[in-house]
Parts: sequence; structure tokens; C-alpha cells
Amino acid sequence: MLDLTRHLPQDDQWADDYAARLGWEEVCRYYNRVFLRLLGMQPGEELHVLQVVRPDNYDLFLKCACTAIRELHGLGLWAWHVEQRGTLIRRS
Repeated sequence: MLDLTRHLPQDDQWADDYAARLGWEEVCRYYNRVFLRLLGMQPGEELHVLQVVRPDNYDLFLKCACTAIRELHGLGLWAWHVEQRGTLIRRS
């Protein structure tokens, strides 16, 4: 099984790095799409990263997803989890 854990963010510096390359508008647009995709998941739903994300977007997607999950946790919504070495996001 492919291990995508190297793409999980270690800190929030990733956003500045991507903004320097893509611009804040593009990073925010992509982040918002990921956030809304996670928010729209139903309980028990799974998102298989390898099936829905292009390989060249694994890094940005997982950094956005982990940040969105952390944001959702901050809102008291604890249902999202990254599993299987970063290849699966599950909503409990």
C-alpha cells in the first residue's frame, strides 16, 4: 500500500510555501473545495485519496485536508480521521 504520510503537514508553514508558488487566491480556492468536500461527507463515508486525487496533488490535498480537519475539530466536530497511511479519510 502506498504511504502518503510524508504529505501530512508538520506545521502551518505549508500554506505560505504554496502561496508563494501558486498565490493565496489559488491556495484558498483549493482549500475551500477540500473543506466543503469533507464537510459534505456523510457519517460512515470514506474518501479514498488514491482514487479521487491526482498524484501530483497528493501533497496539497492532504495538507488542506488535515488543516480542514483541524479546523473542524476546533468547531467541535470530531468526525473526520486520516487513516491507512494517509490514503483514506473517514467520517465516523
